[in-house]
Amino acid sequence: METKKTKSFLRGAAVRAFYDMNKHPDGYRFVRLQESLERTDDMPIIGLSTGWFPATVAEEFNGEGEVLVRFHGSFEDPYSATSPEQGPVKNLHWRVDPNLVSERTSKATSIELSLVVVRWKEYFTRHYTSRSHNVLNEDLIKDVLEGPGSVKEALGSKGKYEVFTIFASKSKHLDLLDSSKTKQIISSLRGSRKAALYFLWPTQKPALEREGRVAAGSLQGLMQRMEDEGVKTSWPHPWKLYEDLLSKSWAFRESKMPTGIDLRIPPTTAVSREELSLDAEAAASTAIRKLQELRKQRGGTPASKEDYRGVAKLGFAWMGEEVLPFTGEAALTKALKKLLDGSIPEAHCLVQERVEDVCCEMRAYCCQDAERGTYAIKLLNMRMRPPKHQHQAWDASFAMADHRTMTSDELAQQCFAGDRKIVENIEAEVKRLAYLWLEWLRNYSPPSVVRIDFMISQRKDLTGSSGAFQVHTCELTECGGATCGLQVTPRTVAVLNDAMGEAEGFPKPLPPFQETNERNEQRNRNDRDRPKRAEASAEGVRDVQLPVQGRSFGVLGAFLLAFFCLLWPRSKLGGFVALAGIGMWKARDKLRDSWTIRS
Repeated sequence: METKKTKSFLRGAAVRAFYDMNKHPDGYRFVRLQESLERTDDMPIIGLSTGWFPATVAEEFNGEGEVLVRFHGSFEDPYSATSPEQGPVKNLHWRVDPNLVSERTSKATSIELSLVVVRWKEYFTRHYTSRSHNVLNEDLIKDVLEGPGSVKEALGSKGKYEVFTIFASKSKHLDLLDSSKTKQIISSLRGSRKAALYFLWPTQKPALEREGRVAAGSLQGLMQRMEDEGVKTSWPHPWKLYEDLLSKSWAFRESKMPTGIDLRIPPTTAVSREELSLDAEAAASTAIRKLQELRKQRGGTPASKEDYRGVAKLGFAWMGEEVLPFTGEAALTKALKKLLDGSIPEAHCLVQERVEDVCCEMRAYCCQDAERGTYAIKLLNMRMRPPKHQHQAWDASFAMADHRTMTSDELAQQCFAGDRKIVENIEAEVKRLAYLWLEWLRNYSPPSVVRIDFMISQRKDLTGSSGAFQVHTCELTECGGATCGLQVTPRTVAVLNDAMGEAEGFPKPLPPFQETNERNEQRNRNDRDRPKRAEASAEGVRDVQLPVQGRSFGVLGAFLLAFFCLLWPRSKLGGFVALAGIGMWKARDKLRDSWTIRS
């Protein structure tokens, strides 16, 4: 039996080594800067975060543990970049799996997939919940890139992939990546296949451009420039489909077509900000009149304008926000003004007939099973929750779906007097409609993942017994939406299959849907703190602790602010105390932001 030869490297040996940004012991995210890309003060942090780099062995390696190498080039972390006077780290020291280190004279490893990842710059945030869909939760990105079923699992053991990361914190960062810079980035990618993943939320309200949100036009521009150069969008979707889903244009466009009835879309129209600014009352009146006409075309009798109940929904909104119920023209006018306030001129609101007597939502979570040429569908029963605070003032009876699911038996007991047969009929109808929607989505590039949400309504007869049910299409949710308690592995595999196409060894089999324990998603999170800055050296990594005065200033600043609250009504001294507290708090922030890693 042949014995596998143990690798060894002499100190000073010239090698190529596989770098993985996520392996930093203190949680930093250094990228290797692309030297050919002209840098300005306003540019985002851009560089390779995973891939093969030239390096030098920093200490002799005889086969035990990992190889300590010194990577050549300049590296920068998004947080250290806030202190320009310190500059990038030169020749970063790193420990690498010996199987991912090779002599520089040997043949270079072929790269099967190059990924461009566009994400929020401030990777360390305290948004630890909503792991399946919150772009501020870094675990979402790590699940896609290195979790079960990911590119790292499929290609990482031999280093056959690379990741080019763009850390952005404002819309201008995306605008600066013009056609010329985009081509430079793409020309540096070595993979035989190239795909992009965008972990940002586009918005049409400039005031909301923060915490993961960027201008929709800026993201659109970057995505289309990438797609025009042959880099396919594998997360969430190519722009054409992504825009239709986010703007909800599909709803009012299809509602007035015969397909709108077949797809169970409630009567829907739209009001643009421009129409609202010209004459708000007339825009609301026209919207209700259009909905009444659609109801008549479907053989129904619409309510009067004064009693008409509906829902206004803003496009490019997230997590159930920007949805308001209304009754009558005056309430609709008020809702439209509130939702479109501060939006760009191109923004619009959906206005939709309200579905009455909704008992639950049933969601069809669909992942493309490329190996079998079909979709795997998992049905999820969502509980309804009481109206949010912002909805109670508009209509105390308006309820929306909760994040909590329930079993089919629980649904039968809660809504249909324990009649399991009714639930089975609903499930059959929801699956039928889901397949109709998947067929409709073939008008675009078929999505690797989509969630289709349906409202289930039911009326009771005079005796109080449950009557017939109706299913209504509520929402088409993009890849990256909540998985509603399902493990993300099927989604990860579907996205990877989309990126790899018909490469050898692909598509990978789609694993079965499984539920996850939501409590595990938040394990050990409460005591997590901002990662320590560290210093890379030939001996390893040396910790640099937060300056004691930084902590003291923060605590003292908070104390002075609290003391001010007591003094304000009694003395002018309170104003001076408040200023001192704010100053010390800011000093604490400045000290915190000055941490860095040096070679």
